[in-house]
Amino acid sequence: MPLMKAHGYDGIDYQGFGSIKNSPLYKMSDGELTRYLTDVRDCAKANGLVIHQLHGAWPHVDDLTVEGRAKTVEYFKMNIYGAKLLDCPRVVIHPLM
Repeated sequence: MPLMKAHGYDGIDYQGFGSIKNSPLYKMSDGELTRYLTDVRDCAKANGLVIHQLHGAWPHVDDLTVEGRAKTVEYFKMNIYGAKLLDCPRVVIHPLM
Protein backbone atom coordinates (compact mmCIF):
# COMPACT_ATOMS: atom_id res chain seq x y z
CA MET A 1 0.00 0.00 0.00
CA PRO A 2 2.87 2.45 0.51
CA LEU A 3 3.64 2.13 -3.21
CA MET A 4 0.04 2.97 -4.10
CA LYS A 5 0.19 6.13 -2.00
CA ALA A 6 3.58 7.04 -3.44
CA HIS A 7 2.05 6.88 -6.92
CA GLY A 8 -0.72 9.27 -5.94
CA TYR A 9 -3.60 6.92 -5.19
CA ASP A 10 -5.91 7.79 -2.30
CA GLY A 11 -8.42 4.94 -2.39
CA ILE A 12 -8.73 1.21 -2.87
CA ASP A 13 -11.34 -0.93 -4.60
CA TYR A 14 -10.87 -4.05 -2.46
CA GLN A 15 -11.24 -7.23 -4.50
CA GLY A 16 -10.14 -9.94 -2.09
CA PHE A 17 -13.63 -11.46 -2.01
CA GLY A 18 -14.20 -11.54 -5.78
CA SER A 19 -13.44 -15.16 -6.58
CA ILE A 20 -15.37 -17.66 -4.48
CA LYS A 21 -13.26 -20.54 -5.73
CA ASN A 22 -9.84 -18.87 -5.38
CA SER A 23 -10.03 -16.42 -2.49
CA PRO A 24 -8.55 -17.70 0.78
CA LEU A 25 -10.93 -15.36 2.66
CA TYR A 26 -13.82 -17.81 2.22
CA LYS A 27 -11.81 -20.53 3.95
CA MET A 28 -10.95 -18.46 7.05
CA SER A 29 -12.64 -18.79 10.40
CA ASP A 30 -14.53 -15.74 11.68
CA GLY A 31 -11.59 -14.89 13.95
CA GLU A 32 -9.02 -15.24 11.17
CA LEU A 33 -11.12 -13.13 8.81
CA THR A 34 -11.60 -10.43 11.42
CA ARG A 35 -7.87 -10.26 12.19
CA TYR A 36 -6.87 -10.26 8.52
CA LEU A 37 -9.31 -7.57 7.38
CA THR A 38 -8.59 -5.44 10.44
CA ASP A 39 -4.89 -5.58 9.50
CA VAL A 40 -5.75 -4.61 5.89
CA ARG A 41 -7.87 -1.69 7.13
CA ASP A 42 -5.16 -0.52 9.53
CA CYS A 43 -2.49 -0.74 6.82
CA ALA A 44 -4.64 1.32 4.45
CA LYS A 45 -5.23 3.97 7.11
CA ALA A 46 -1.55 4.07 8.07
CA ASN A 47 -0.77 4.83 4.43
CA GLY A 48 -3.42 7.52 4.06
CA LEU A 49 -5.67 5.34 1.91
CA VAL A 50 -9.37 4.61 2.20
CA ILE A 51 -11.10 1.45 1.06
CA HIS A 52 -13.95 3.08 -0.83
CA GLN A 53 -15.50 -0.03 -2.38
CA LEU A 54 -15.45 -3.79 -1.97
CA HIS A 55 -16.30 -6.24 -4.73
CA GLY A 56 -18.39 -9.06 -3.38
CA ALA A 57 -18.54 -12.67 -4.44
CA TRP A 58 -18.91 -13.33 -8.12
CA PRO A 59 -21.58 -16.05 -8.47
CA HIS A 60 -20.63 -19.04 -10.56
CA VAL A 61 -22.15 -22.13 -12.10
CA ASP A 62 -22.74 -23.69 -8.67
CA ASP A 63 -25.41 -21.08 -7.90
CA LEU A 64 -27.83 -22.66 -10.39
CA THR A 65 -29.25 -24.90 -7.67
CA VAL A 66 -31.27 -23.88 -4.63
CA GLU A 67 -28.44 -25.07 -2.38
CA GLY A 68 -25.83 -23.26 -4.45
CA ARG A 69 -27.78 -20.01 -4.34
CA ALA A 70 -28.17 -20.30 -0.57
CA LYS A 71 -24.39 -20.70 -0.25
CA THR A 72 -23.81 -17.68 -2.49
CA VAL A 73 -26.12 -15.62 -0.27
CA GLU A 74 -23.98 -16.68 2.70
CA TYR A 75 -20.93 -15.40 0.80
CA PHE A 76 -22.73 -12.09 0.22
CA LYS A 77 -23.32 -11.81 3.97
CA MET A 78 -19.60 -12.42 4.54
CA ASN A 79 -18.84 -9.65 2.03
CA ILE A 80 -21.04 -7.20 3.92
CA TYR A 81 -19.37 -8.16 7.21
CA GLY A 82 -15.97 -7.69 5.55
CA ALA A 83 -16.96 -4.22 4.37
CA LYS A 84 -17.84 -3.30 7.94
CA LEU A 85 -14.43 -4.48 9.14
CA LEU A 86 -12.71 -2.48 6.40
CA ASP A 87 -14.73 0.69 7.15
CA CYS A 88 -15.84 0.42 3.54
CA PRO A 89 -19.08 2.23 2.63
CA ARG A 90 -19.90 0.32 -0.59
CA VAL A 91 -20.21 -3.34 -1.56
CA VAL A 92 -20.72 -4.36 -5.17
CA ILE A 93 -22.97 -7.41 -5.17
CA HIS A 94 -23.37 -9.11 -8.52
CA PRO A 95 -26.75 -10.70 -9.16
CA LEU A 96 -27.34 -14.39 -8.93
CA MET A 97 -27.17 -15.94 -12.36
